[in-house]
Amino acid sequence: MVKACLMFFLLQYPQVFHGQAPDPEKENNYKTALGHLEKYLEKSSYIAGDQLTLADISIMASLSMMQVLDYDFSSYPNLTAWISKVKQEIPDYKEVNEEPIEAFKNWVKSQRDK
Repeated sequence: MVKACLMFFLLQYPQVFHGQAPDPEKENNYKTALGHLEKYLEKSSYIAGDQLTLADISIMASLSMMQVLDYDFSSYPNLTAWISKVKQEIPDYKEVNEEPIEAFKNWVKSQRDK
């Protein structure tokens, strides 16, 4: 699970800040990490325990950054369900995460359009 968070930085940073094409090896590593998370969520409703914890919030923050790249999680149904559930359970999620991510996404797009 930590690997999924770290892979975000390796995968996304060059694309967002340097306009580079996705690196196939890093993309495959990210997908592998997501696969581990998907499998873990087959047996558990949350990342650490039976209720929302800081672990869920941390992983969600990292995964939500992938919205900047319009990353498609639909191949991971357990993960997609978990994302939807956690978005509902994190207090003020829209204001503290979703809206800032959207603003960042718009900024990235404006930089690419220059």
